[in-house]
Amino acid sequence: MTSPARSPQDLRNDVSGGIGESPLRPDGYLKVRGEFAYSSDLWLENMLWGVTLRSPHPYARILSVDYAEALAHPGVFAILTYKDVPGENVYGLKFQDTPVLAEDVVRYQGEPVAILAADDPETARQARKKIKVSYEVLEPVTDAERAAHDE
Repeated sequence: MTSPARSPQDLRNDVSGGIGESPLRPDGYLKVRGEFAYSSDLWLENMLWGVTLRSPHPYARILSVDYAEALAHPGVFAILTYKDVPGENVYGLKFQDTPVLAEDVVRYQGEPVAILAADDPETARQARKKIKVSYEVLEPVTDAERAAHDE
């Protein structure tokens, strides 16, 4: 069943604010009063906490990932790399072309390399420091003309 056509005036009445105006955020009052529940505020019995190990380099080849020491840290339940991603290790809104976790190369500073689950946030952060990634830092191509012609 289709809904009846609406006039431009009806559509304009549905829009509040505009250019130069500051519309109210639906969560604004809760955040200002400290009543908004952020994901880090949520807690359940036996819940695991996750952290992500991210690349410190804008462009580098991943030579090895050693997480044995981090996995042995008390309170750590799992450490996952691209090998643990079920199905294809990619996602994207329009094109499925972004790695969930970096495989052989990191393409931007902050790209996720591994994820870790532990019994509390501090344990997760401390154990993450024990994951050792060996990188071969590469020179990023920052010139569009060079990028179009080099392989």
